[in-house]
Amino acid sequence: MKKIWICMLTALCLCAAGCGSKGAGAQAEETEAVDGGVIYTKDFGSFEVIDGWSQSLLTSDAIYLYAKDGTDGQDTFDNFAVEVEDSDYKPDQADQFREDMQKQIEDNMEEQGEDLQLDSGQGTTNAGDPYIWFTITTSDGQETTQYYILGDGRQCMIQASNFDGSEEADRAFETAVSSFEWAK
Repeated sequence: MKKIWICMLTALCLCAAGCGSKGAGAQAEETEAVDGGVIYTKDFGSFEVIDGWSQSLLTSDAIYLYAKDGTDGQDTFDNFAVEVEDSDYKPDQADQFREDMQKQIEDNMEEQGEDLQLDSGQGTTNAGDPYIWFTITTSDGQETTQYYILGDGRQCMIQASNFDGSEEADRAFETAVSSFEWAK
């Protein structure tokens, strides 16, 4: 039930942000990163995936999924998805975006009556773009974090699921977010 709740919350967040899918497109390039990971360059931008993680077979034309090597396809596996969407928010509206999204999530959590914890914050990518994150933790400790990197008229959502509390998974998510750079 809690896994279903987290998936439903994701759908709420996508709709609540006033966004529509732009589609990720098929263009992609992979180059080796200095630290051994891979830099994935898509038509919308680029980001690094740490060594030992790779693009999942479950990737679609609109959502790119990444997982630890050897875990892809298991019933539950640590992973993150990258999706770019249109957005009504601009980079200089990060505070308003966070406030609006947090209210939507809190209202939905209250309606559901589930024992969930919400945490949120903001940061800046290495390229200087603002991002907002929301972490939802279930009573049994499962976490899902949604990172929203704001661009002009668009946003990149990176949804990260850490089922086993792995520090490596957290590092994979944080690396993808911090290294994200919009295509020029």
